[in-house]
Amino acid sequence: MLKISKKICIVLILATFLSFSLAISTVFAGGPTYTVDTLTDENDGDCGGDGDCALRDALDDASSTGGKIDFSVSGTITFGSNGPSISGSNAISLECDGNIIFDGSGGSWKGFHLGNNGTIKGCQIQNMNESSVYMEGGATLGGATAADRNIILDKGIDVSSNNNRIVGNYIGLESDGSTVNAGATGVYISSGSGHQIGSNSAGGINVISGQSGCGIDFATIGVTGDVNIWGNYIGTDATGTVSKQNTTGICIDNGTPTLAGNIVIGGNTEDERNVIAGNLGDGIYISTATFTGNLSIDGNFIGVDSTGNTMLTNGDEGIELYSADC
Repeated sequence: MLKISKKICIVLILATFLSFSLAISTVFAGGPTYTVDTLTDENDGDCGGDGDCALRDALDDASSTGGKIDFSVSGTITFGSNGPSISGSNAISLECDGNIIFDGSGGSWKGFHLGNNGTIKGCQIQNMNESSVYMEGGATLGGATAADRNIILDKGIDVSSNNNRIVGNYIGLESDGSTVNAGATGVYISSGSGHQIGSNSAGGINVISGQSGCGIDFATIGVTGDVNIWGNYIGTDATGTVSKQNTTGICIDNGTPTLAGNIVIGGNTEDERNVIAGNLGDGIYISTATFTGNLSIDGNFIGVDSTGNTMLTNGDEGIELYSADC
């Protein structure tokens, strides 16, 4: 049963909503490769000058040249301070190939700051303070292939500024796609526009599950433009068939957010379809929000698994509209 206490201004469109498509592509566009050959978290400012190349040294060098950062070692890098920044006028792509874990349990450290032209692929990020990754505009987390997949554990992702993309990651689940290791919120969209969560083309499914709060949460201060939530599994395992519940799948509440532009959840193609199922409470909860644009909820599987044939219900409403206004 839908509970509606104020005027609702929501458009549920049964056709493609946007005239543009954001395809998955790597930000990396050439430049030198810096190979990290130590698991030590140090920064002597010279990659290779003392006989080794640490992550922070490689990032310092790449900040002026752009390029790719890869690893000749495997294992865990335990941060001794806040996570580094990855951004710049040239593209920087940090590529772990599934061999590197970044761990913040050595102290109360914040995670990576991922900004303009920055990409992180194939890494595991865990035990950070507040957020695993702060996406600060023009950044990409993940990609279209299994090798690009990041594993984001314990703390989630904070999205701000404009034009960030989160594609093909496990957020709150271990690399087996089943074991829960989550925090309060998977993806927190705090501001901005042009964000893409998931993909409207083959590959790039985010699995966002196990959170004690919301899988995806829109923040109080509001979103100023288009946000696309496409092709995600929210509340399930990586197969889309087993419940790994968030308390709520998608939350548009948290005070009085103003949502301008076009917020799109799903679409009219299989690739755009979200599976929002198996959550403890609502699949989608919309409350005390002011809409100056349009909200489209279209073509999703809500309360059934990824096959579309088997019930995988949310514990409360599929979509609850409460005290929404425009």
